[in-house]
Amino acid sequence: MRQSVVALIVLIPATLACASCARGERPGADQIQYPSTGGSGAGIGGNGPLPDGGGVCGNGVIEPGEDCDQGDLGGRTCMTEGFASGGLLCSPLCIVDTSNCSTCGNGVLDAEEECDGTDLGGRTSCADIGAGTSSEPLLCSDTCRFDLTNCSGCGDGVIAAPEDCEPGYGPNGKPDLGGKTCSSLGFDGGELDCSKSCRFNLNGCYTCGDATRNGIEQCDGADFGGKGCNDFASATGDPYASGTLSCTSECTIDTSFCMLCGDGRITGNEVCDSGELSGHTCISEGFTGGVLQCDVGCNDFDTSKCSLCGNNTVEGSEQCDGPNLDYQTCTSLGFTAGGSLSCSTDCTFDTSGCANNTCGDGVVNGNDQCDCGNAGTPCTSAQLKGKSCSDFMSPANKPYTGGTLKCFSPNNCQVDVSDCTWCGDAVRNGPEACDGGDLGGQSCVGLGYVSGSLKCSADCTYDDSACEAVPNPLLVCRSPNLPIPDDDLNGVVDTLTISNPGTVTDVNLHVKATHGWVGDLYIELSHGGVTRAVVDQPGVPGSTYGCDGNDVDATLDDEASATAEAACNASSPALGGQLRPNESLSAFDGQSMSGTWQIYAADLAAYLDGTLVEWCVEITWQ
Repeated sequence: MRQSVVALIVLIPATLACASCARGERPGADQIQYPSTGGSGAGIGGNGPLPDGGGVCGNGVIEPGEDCDQGDLGGRTCMTEGFASGGLLCSPLCIVDTSNCSTCGNGVLDAEEECDGTDLGGRTSCADIGAGTSSEPLLCSDTCRFDLTNCSGCGDGVIAAPEDCEPGYGPNGKPDLGGKTCSSLGFDGGELDCSKSCRFNLNGCYTCGDATRNGIEQCDGADFGGKGCNDFASATGDPYASGTLSCTSECTIDTSFCMLCGDGRITGNEVCDSGELSGHTCISEGFTGGVLQCDVGCNDFDTSKCSLCGNNTVEGSEQCDGPNLDYQTCTSLGFTAGGSLSCSTDCTFDTSGCANNTCGDGVVNGNDQCDCGNAGTPCTSAQLKGKSCSDFMSPANKPYTGGTLKCFSPNNCQVDVSDCTWCGDAVRNGPEACDGGDLGGQSCVGLGYVSGSLKCSADCTYDDSACEAVPNPLLVCRSPNLPIPDDDLNGVVDTLTISNPGTVTDVNLHVKATHGWVGDLYIELSHGGVTRAVVDQPGVPGSTYGCDGNDVDATLDDEASATAEAACNASSPALGGQLRPNESLSAFDGQSMSGTWQIYAADLAAYLDGTLVEWCVEITWQ
């Protein structure tokens, strides 16, 4: 049985305070009051101008009139705004928000701070705050709270004001937190601990939105842990080349404003990307026809192959435009007796004024390439002289590959290729598998790959060079960040699905979890009706209390020399590296790897809870 200890809980006076919001080291509102701004003049707005310069707030790019945009603060920090510490945010109006900045660290005792550097508010010893004797010097922590390390009252196993807690006590070494948790102190979650100074160690607590990345957070505000866009892969698998990371309301990293021109996806402030035009066409850009493309920098449309019938300029597929006949005459078109050539309203030649014109009688004769009568379509094979689209060259200087050949009759009885198609017109048709950015809804996954970016080659066949084949071994991970409730057999369950039908020859399980007493943990892996207990309250053999260390970051592998049961590192992670599971994972060998894999994690004893941060199944298959 575990020993139970009754601790005296004393609330800290509300006048004691800490302004180090940036470090996440802050007790909750039920014990200590914290400044919302950290100094006069702080808050949303800072020293920057209002966003009145016409910029688009929210696109991840700082533009005229904006202080910041999403995760891009333009190099500004709390320190540049006149504070000593803390985390700077960008408001939804693209104005810097200094509400999480602090004056803690400026060496001057400000409102709601207990101390700051050497400024102890006239106090010099532990006796001055009722925590010890006059011979014990008082210290100040970097969170602007009194450091009670030298005070004799700290470490006696009894919580007495101004102490928050007592560090390890009793045979199991667990700290006495006075029943407090990160959540009860006002944080979103995390693992509360007690420092040697008898004050709460809040490094493991986190609050999404306080501008400082802590605990399981990937980011917070503009704090991305030193990462940038180039640390993340684009759709092609290549790193992003530019852009700005943003942080979601759940404190996960969002790469929506990162860019790599040529990856086939419109990201950041790109207007288009390769064949991806976001529904835009020549017509939507104000032209009457043609093929719209994306320029080489992905920052504008390329309209060089668009046409505008009616502007007196021959463009795209136009034969003529208004008075501009592109230097053609009745004679050059084959009407040897001459005549008067003109241009129709659809920018095709009108040869009705040419001599010996029999166009429109439905019979191919004279200078007719075709003659489908007055209707122009449908045409018989004889009226088209047995020709089809494939007998004519596209603007790409290649034969058309599909479509319907028509005739300009009763206009000039020349073939009309406007409904013919070819590889390179950015529209998938005929025998084409794809065309430009038109992949027909297909993807790398649809072709049997595990991921990647499918492209279209110059011959309108799929280019799968950027697709990723199912690797062997296959590593599939999830980051559920699920709280593991304390002393609760229900625990937490998370699943992942694998679609590859290969046969399992070996399985390893990687588990990453935060927990203050890993000896309480029990973890199972299940698949195909088989369940194996991989971790079962590990610790030094013979120990009554199991492993009292923090955290798990281990790979359970049948071939490992050390066992999970005997693992207990003094430093975090207590369970780390390659460890042999309690029950062999070879029980999964011979199964199909496809289907659902499930992990179950539970805390089987009272005191501390934890979080299942990440787990990965590594499968060797054939």
